[in-house]
Amino acid sequence: PLAHGTRRAVYQHPGDPGALVKVAYVGKSRLQRDTGRFSSWTRRLGLASYGVQAEFRRELREIVSLRARLGALPDCIADIHGLVGTDLGPGIVVQKICGRDGGLAPTLGAVLRAEGLDATRRQQILRAGECITHSRVLLNNLALHNIVVAPDPVHGERLVLIDCVGEKTLIPVQRLCGWFSRRSTAKRLRRLLNRAERTAAAGEDASVH
Repeated sequence: PLAHGTRRAVYQHPGDPGALVKVAYVGKSRLQRDTGRFSSWTRRLGLASYGVQAEFRRELREIVSLRARLGALPDCIADIHGLVGTDLGPGIVVQKICGRDGGLAPTLGAVLRAEGLDATRRQQILRAGECITHSRVLLNNLALHNIVVAPDPVHGERLVLIDCVGEKTLIPVQRLCGWFSRRSTAKRLRRLLNRAERTAAAGEDASVH
């Protein structure tokens, strides 16, 4: 793997240098853990990989919805190309966001710990928030490790959300109610900025000691 997430491992796509393949960790879905003692029944009912499949469907649905509604994806969202079978189970093929060195773009959390939070970085976060809000991107999480810092010809750098798009709740309240969606996104963005400030402060403290 090129990178490890909390739920999935990220691999280079063997046939496309501009794409990655995300594969879920085996046995890590909540449904699998909760029903582990009934594993034979979950296999018979086809539920063993439901958590993984539901997550893939959620992400694909949101990307398709954004493309249909906007005509193209906003530049604050990494594209998803589809599903692929792997020897580790189903995988999802996503756009590879690279940094200036040609490798994977660093996460916002890593950059904040190394460089701190200055006015330019704060503006990048606010600009990404405006992009997400204006495009009405539905989110199920917004964390520092789900955002990467990529080169940008206009602003020098931009933030790109690489994970956790799509509504997670059983009843799609955000999709049905625009007001609730905007309120939810605004709350997530405030929390993200607070986390950014705390992470940057912690990084400065570590460098001092």
